[in-house]
Amino acid sequence: MNVRRARVAAQHASLALVSFLFVLLAWELVHTTGGVSAAVARGRTPPAPTFSQEALDGSGSITLDDYAGRVVVINFWASWCGPCRVEAPVLERLWRKWRSHVVSFIGIDVRDSKDAARAAAKAGGVSYPLADDASGRVVQLYGVGALPATFIVSPQRRVVYAHVGFVAAAELDARIRRVVDAG
Repeated sequence: MNVRRARVAAQHASLALVSFLFVLLAWELVHTTGGVSAAVARGRTPPAPTFSQEALDGSGSITLDDYAGRVVVINFWASWCGPCRVEAPVLERLWRKWRSHVVSFIGIDVRDSKDAARAAAKAGGVSYPLADDASGRVVQLYGVGALPATFIVSPQRRVVYAHVGFVAAAELDARIRRVVDAG
C-alpha cells in the first residue's frame, strides 16, 4: 500500500511541476519584451527600431531614418493576407489625405513573393513607398505576430500606436491627428 501511495504522490508532484512550468512559460510569453508591439500594448512608447529594406519596386532602399522629424505610419502586410488587401485602399486614402502634412506611410511586405506583392499593391491602388521584408528582420523588431499590423511613429522616433488586424479608417485618422497635433 505504501508503494502505491508513493507512486500516486510522485505522479501528483510531476503533474504539479509540469503545470507550474506551463504557467511560468505562459507568463514569460506575455510579460517579456516581445518587440515594439508588446511594449506599446503595455502602455509604453518605445523607440522605433530603425530599418533599411529594399524597395518593393526595386528603386533602391526604404530607410526609416530618411523620415526623421515626420509622423510615420508603418503597415505590415502581404498579398496572401485577405484583411491586408481590404485595408490597402483605406490606407491609400489616408496617405493621400495626410501626405501634404508631416505624415509619411511605409508598407512593409512580409513573407511574400515580390510579383504577388506588386500585383496586390497595384490592385489596391497603393502609391506610398513599399519595402520588402523577405528576411523577417523588421517583423521581428516590431514584434508583429499577425497581419495586418499598423504602427505610428512620432516625430521624436517613438512608437505611439500599434494595432494588429484591420484598422478602421476613422480610428487610424484620429490617431494620426493626435500625433500631428502633439507635434
